[in-house]
Amino acid sequence: MPRRRPAQVRAQLPFRRPPPVRQIPRVSALTTRCVAELERARFRTGRTAEALEGWARFVRGPSAAIARYRIELNPCPCCDDDDPAVGRAFLRTVLNTLPAKAARELLELVRPLDRLYLARSSPTPEHAELRALLTCR
Repeated sequence: MPRRRPAQVRAQLPFRRPPPVRQIPRVSALTTRCVAELERARFRTGRTAEALEGWARFVRGPSAAIARYRIELNPCPCCDDDDPAVGRAFLRTVLNTLPAKAARELLELVRPLDRLYLARSSPTPEHAELRALLTCR
């Protein structure tokens, strides 16, 4: 039996495209590259975009969810990615780690969300820890 060529073998294999990596909208290519390099070196790929989306979803969500939120009431400790405080702490780490220009550009997306959270939440002791995360750079 003659040997099949590698191209023929590959043509019969199912095509598997890697899952798309979430990217941060409205940032420059330089910032995208800096974030990608940082995530590749220290974190999971796409984690910054996920944290930004999660923080935006929490801040823009129902005000009752903001009022009820307590850091110690995270329903599932193994699912920290869903916790807004963990996501905001991650964003703070990224902002403090990125080069200045990339951090400024990302901070332009984070700062309006922080202001919205401060406007919608009350300065109670339960929210003090999350409010403390908002001070960076």
